[in-house]
Amino acid sequence: MASTSDPKPAGVRVVIFKEIVGGDLRKLRAESNDADSGGGARDFRFPHREFGGAFSRIFSGTERQKRGRGSKKRDVSIPVGRFYWERDGKVEWKEARYEPPTDSRPTEGRIPVVHTYPPLRTPPPSKEGRLLVLIIQREDGTVWPAFATEDSLRRESKADEDQWADAVRRPILKALADTAESGAVARGVIDLGGEVDE
Repeated sequence: MASTSDPKPAGVRVVIFKEIVGGDLRKLRAESNDADSGGGARDFRFPHREFGGAFSRIFSGTERQKRGRGSKKRDVSIPVGRFYWERDGKVEWKEARYEPPTDSRPTEGRIPVVHTYPPLRTPPPSKEGRLLVLIIQREDGTVWPAFATEDSLRRESKADEDQWADAVRRPILKALADTAESGAVARGVIDLGGEVDE
């Protein structure tokens, strides 16, 4: 990321962040859910009221698909885009989508099958404090998922090339501090670029 002297990280437009807890880690490892009743959904859930608009903005496409709503199948708009990552010096991508709420979970949207994206398969070690997933939209419109640890966000040395820019780390650290005593999940949207292009 950019150095802390940058008022805005170079090339970053929007950052969606959410703390990863035990159930989320099991989803990344494609392990069973917390109950004994089955494998469990392997997705990340987000409060739709808080995050639905942000995902609609960073995922530039929309698909209309039939989804069960009530006793009928209805057309539902699904934001669709791509997740990008680098592997062996090459940029790779895979389609990603944000599924809107269902009847059974009317307040939650979700990113399905998170364990199928290579950058989300191997979380950093837990010894580095609380863990977050970041969905980062760059200035060119591409969307890159990444992990950040609490320790990595606290590093301020300008000699650290992997250091997070202040414009990203400060709001996330504030969210971590605000939820430290309550045990709530730290989450939020950092908009660094104004309106996101369609």
